[in-house]
Amino acid sequence: MLSDNTCESHLMPLVLQRRGWDNTWLATHTDPHHQDLGSLDEMCQQLKNLHDQKKFLVVLPDFDTDGVMAGVIGWAGLNQLGIPTALYAPHPENGYGITIDDIQCAEQQWPQVSAFITCDVGITCHEALAYAQQQGKTVLVTDHHEPDASPIEADCVVDPSADKESYGWDGICGAHVFWQILQRYACLYIPSQVEAIEKLRVFAGIATISDMMPLWKENRLLVQQSIADSQKIMSASPESLFDNTPVGAALSGLCILYQAFLKNGLLRLPLDEQTYGWTIAPAINSLKRLEKPLGIVQLIFTSPYISDKYSYANELTQTSSDRKTLVSQKTALLEASLKNHQQPFAPYILIVDAPSGILGLLANTIMSDTKLPVLVLREIKPGYYTGSGRSPQWFDFLTWLREEHLGEAAGHAQAFGYHVECSHNDLQILCDHIHSIAQQMKPTALPELEFDYSVGTTQTSDALVTDVTDFQAFLHDCDRFAPWGENWPKPVARLDIPDSASWVEMSHGRHAKCRLSDHVEAVLWNTSVATAQNAAANHHLLATMALNEWNGNRTIQFTGTVK
Repeated sequence: MLSDNTCESHLMPLVLQRRGWDNTWLATHTDPHHQDLGSLDEMCQQLKNLHDQKKFLVVLPDFDTDGVMAGVIGWAGLNQLGIPTALYAPHPENGYGITIDDIQCAEQQWPQVSAFITCDVGITCHEALAYAQQQGKTVLVTDHHEPDASPIEADCVVDPSADKESYGWDGICGAHVFWQILQRYACLYIPSQVEAIEKLRVFAGIATISDMMPLWKENRLLVQQSIADSQKIMSASPESLFDNTPVGAALSGLCILYQAFLKNGLLRLPLDEQTYGWTIAPAINSLKRLEKPLGIVQLIFTSPYISDKYSYANELTQTSSDRKTLVSQKTALLEASLKNHQQPFAPYILIVDAPSGILGLLANTIMSDTKLPVLVLREIKPGYYTGSGRSPQWFDFLTWLREEHLGEAAGHAQAFGYHVECSHNDLQILCDHIHSIAQQMKPTALPELEFDYSVGTTQTSDALVTDVTDFQAFLHDCDRFAPWGENWPKPVARLDIPDSASWVEMSHGRHAKCRLSDHVEAVLWNTSVATAQNAAANHHLLATMALNEWNGNRTIQFTGTVK
């Protein structure tokens, strides 16, 4: 059990105390035991009936990283368990959710289909599910999103957000839901396949980080195991993993994907939770950002040919690079339109000409700057807008839009897909509504800068910049309390840097660096020296600590941001 009694440094107990993470809190939030998902055994029975009747099943996933990972788990696990299964590739350009068109496309691809099972999606896709049932199909829903007020058209539903009482909380991702179902099925009906299904947890761990699930309870153990599994997979050869089983096909694909990342300089070692959140998720999500076929990433895991897996992995890394370029271009255009007062509904509604897949990134950028809820939309036909919404933690934007019947929103409370059919005047009314509720809900005073400890040159700081030995011990403590992520943030330092400190430019002025003492430095990415100096003078420099190794030299590096 994690405890504050075995820390090596003096900083970690201080961090835990300030966060209120005493031993009782740690014991509660790191306990991996959990209740069974609601309707878990009923779902397994439905799958067993399909197995016994030799029915053909199609997995309908969402198109973000959680959906992709859930789809891989479903395809590999169900086929491994003897249920003939195909994996459908949704169309990101159509927006969030399964549609009647998706059902019809799947029926055309696989005329023998008898049943559909959703993953990371489906709980609000009423028309599509009702249509599938009308066609005589068995409809199974696995999801983790909040349901709406309408009844769910399905033969069985497993969703911790739709049945919080059974599971106890709603903090697991869609891929984790699907993996638990398959794990239970194997235990009930095919114990010989339990070990094979266990291997698929690596994908649930990736999805947990990518979907920003709280790193509490069973999620912590899952991610820890997933990272350990990924490290073994990365060090293996694809051929050794590809054992002519569906699970082997999926694992060899992940190995090949890691190799492609390494080859293109995208993977920072050692592999950890940041690999999932900063490398894998952005790469997979780049497909929806650029409206590319989701099959590119699915086939990395499902193709029976090693050579094809390599080709698709290389295509994915190139798409990820293209996404970075496009986002930079569209962000600059959006900022210019704001500067030139070309956005009449700013800052709450912004109309842009950009692929639907990057609208969420643009919305997040604006929300981060304004600290206000925002919809970033594009008009796909006269009077019909689609896009994404983002909001600060103090506002459940999605639920409010639903309750006010202001368009259709699906996803998470502060990050969701959105579409609305309305006139220009209606957009102004919508803008006024958002402005009104935002002013009511917005905290009267924004929280002060949040940090866990201070580092400086005087005795008033929690640590001196010369405390290299204790910094090294603190990094050991950080490793013990990892993985870090949502609701379990890596400790943040406030750097109290004297005015006399010398800053230097990096990468032609793109970044700024300051040497604090021997073997200790601070780096601010995407920040000019002038901005860095101003932030330091006003104690607005926040940073996380890491060990940097370059050309054989080991340095304590604080990587900072300007607030």
